[in-house]
Amino acid sequence: MDTALPALAILTDPSRARALLEDGIRRGSPAHADISIAGCTPTVTRYNPGSRCTVVYRLEYGAEPEGKDWPEVVVAKTHRGDKGRIAYLGMRALWESELRRSTAVTIAEPLAFLPELRVLIQGAVPGESRLSDLMESVLPGGTGRDMEGLRDVLAKTARGLAALHGCGAHGQTFGWEHESADVRKRVGRLAEWIPGFDGTLEPALARLDALAASHPPQRPVPSHRSFRPAQVLLHEGHIAFIDFDGFCEAEPAMDLARFRASIKQSVMRLGSDEERPEPSLHVLSELDGLCDLFLEEYARVAPVSRERVALWETLYLLESVLNCGLKVEPERLEGSMALLERHVGQSRLSLV
Repeated sequence: MDTALPALAILTDPSRARALLEDGIRRGSPAHADISIAGCTPTVTRYNPGSRCTVVYRLEYGAEPEGKDWPEVVVAKTHRGDKGRIAYLGMRALWESELRRSTAVTIAEPLAFLPELRVLIQGAVPGESRLSDLMESVLPGGTGRDMEGLRDVLAKTARGLAALHGCGAHGQTFGWEHESADVRKRVGRLAEWIPGFDGTLEPALARLDALAASHPPQRPVPSHRSFRPAQVLLHEGHIAFIDFDGFCEAEPAMDLARFRASIKQSVMRLGSDEERPEPSLHVLSELDGLCDLFLEEYARVAPVSRERVALWETLYLLESVLNCGLKVEPERLEGSMALLERHVGQSRLSLV
């Protein structure tokens, strides 16, 4: 039994889950106040013990749904702590904005949140695969046609992100000072094992803070906060965004930099697989091109501070290096350091 996720036993039991879904959707979605679920088939698609679980349900109805707009598939998520509530409020804000009708990106409909069990119920969005899957199949060494398809999806993702940023939804504000403080906490944890580590790194962190102060952020916009290729679903030429448990308002550079850093990190992680070669200089250059394409496509439709993107990307790449120590992943340290050093060396800002 997972004591951190008390709803897990209910969510994975078809009979109990049917009753929970029916009652929750009736209470949380006026448009489905009369929904009557005859049965459901649960499939656990993600489970991190003690942290979170995602279950997809195919719903069954009796004779009643004819002419009704009841969902065929719904998703239930349960989290430790407050992430489910934050996700629900963020999804509700997005669903009530113009993003609901966007042609650039699809988002899921929030159906209910059950605070007593910390369960979020949402509609499903179409998606046979994720952008991260496409990247893993194409990089490194993809053919010209494969790369063209990847570039097309990255361009659509950039336009989708611009639509999210421009939809006008509201949430809690998150800024550079919050992320910088989190990085310092990670440094402090490592300093418990490496005496003097915090003092060695502090001048670099202070330099980043000084640069951030000299390049003011753009106004906060609705933001994902955990925007990575794994949060982009692909379906017949269309894209959908998922996992809004970090939803907030922040400057556009935050999401843009997180995504760019994640693209680079994912390919370096592939290189740590014994069956795959370490990414070559050519592949790293190709990655830079893909990241630049993503940023350029975004800039076509929305304003962006490239200096702020560079600063946030530095912070995220540094976090990746620190995580190698905190998560005891020495096999990733060399690649993570290489990405950070390459980024710092190529930046137009005087980062060091």
